[in-house]
Amino acid sequence: MIARPVAPFSFWVDTVQPITDQFLSDIKADARAIVAVGRYVDSVDAAELARILGAGLGVLLFTYADEFDPTPRIAKLHALGIPKPATIVLDVESVKLDAPSLIARVSKWDRAIFGEGWDAGHYQGAGAILNTAQLSALPCDRYIKAMSRIYDLTGSLVEPTEGWCGMQLYPPNQPLGNHGLVVDFGVFQKDFHGRLPNLVWAA
Repeated sequence: MIARPVAPFSFWVDTVQPITDQFLSDIKADARAIVAVGRYVDSVDAAELARILGAGLGVLLFTYADEFDPTPRIAKLHALGIPKPATIVLDVESVKLDAPSLIARVSKWDRAIFGEGWDAGHYQGAGAILNTAQLSALPCDRYIKAMSRIYDLTGSLVEPTEGWCGMQLYPPNQPLGNHGLVVDFGVFQKDFHGRLPNLVWAA
């Protein structure tokens, strides 16, 4: 496995469902030329990872929301042999914390991921606690936007000053193929510093 940036303007899907051979055939046959799959650190296993990579697709790894403890995720990433500097995306959507607590937890996560040699990403969706300045000041360096509008607690729209390097597309929960796969679609783009997520690929 290697870690390298994904091409800009390419499509990806993410799903909570493990990718089976049938699901993989549906993804590969889709006319939108999907290049990558978003999956979750806690649920993906080595066999699924190998299946996706063996089909020539990249993998973008996410946490589930409210998973701020880096220790078990780091252990899982090592067990899977995730190459560096793959972007590992922390899901921060609709969390129920005050801003100082959230900043502390996200910052701890980011520093732990960077400290292991991976790249710390941030997925932001509805129910934002942090405003634009607070979001932009986090240690992470790549931001991915959910398909929802993102407002802070004052009702102001939130966008990191670096911009987004990936965006989910509306509406969510789209059926793909004929075997029951349900996905969210997304597109990758360069942020305002020219950065893209580093995905996991077959070597």
